[in-house]
Amino acid sequence: MTQILLVSHGDFCIGLLNSYKMIAGETKKIKTVSLSDEGIGDFSKRLKREVEVNLQTDDLLIFCDIKGGTPFNEAYNHFLNNPERIRIIPGMNLPMLIEIGMQLETNESLDKLYDIALDAGKIAIERIEYEEEAAENNLEF
Repeated sequence: MTQILLVSHGDFCIGLLNSYKMIAGETKKIKTVSLSDEGIGDFSKRLKREVEVNLQTDDLLIFCDIKGGTPFNEAYNHFLNNPERIRIIPGMNLPMLIEIGMQLETNESLDKLYDIALDAGKIAIERIEYEEEAAENNLEF
């Protein structure tokens, strides 16, 4: 099985999980570790504890807010020590979390879930063009 860990600067990961729960329901398979004003040392300890607990029984897919930031860098160190059991995705967004969160019970491999998350995150970002016909018809959304 695979678990998801959301890591970010501040409460972004907590808010993302709350949004997920509002849409998809409660889950015990998604956890958060946020970098707070307590500093990097505190974040590192909490992240290490969460990674160790999860790796006792499951693989781990770690979603990060931005590549190169402290949450990513600290998660990347865990990936380097466990490359067969951890995957990291920077640039997390709600559509990718929903897509993967709904598939955690399917017993898909870590690599398959990783690919699905990357694809879902990319597909969710698109250009929205002004369409005169839609504006004229006063479509409601």
